[in-house]
Amino acid sequence: MSMKAWMTVVMFSVGSLAACGPSEELEQARGEVETLRKENATLKTRAGELEGTLKKATQERDQLKAVVGRLPAAPAPAATPTPANPVPVKKGSATARK
Repeated sequence: MSMKAWMTVVMFSVGSLAACGPSEELEQARGEVETLRKENATLKTRAGELEGTLKKATQERDQLKAVVGRLPAAPAPAATPTPANPVPVKKGSATARK
């Protein structure tokens, strides 16, 4: 169906509902629409709050990156100590028989 045909069907449907006067279905539909509008407003508010939080977090991240970029390079790690010389094993001890 074309767009014009759909619009005609919708107009006749809504027009016939409105012409009948307040019906139970129409009142129910209006109530649902009002509920959806309230939910939409709540979601828009929450989305705005989340966008603000995201913007603040992004700014803090960028500031921290800038601070880290200005820090001097970390010093090279200290050389690892050389292991001590192993203790000589005497012949005939328990460790030598292994």
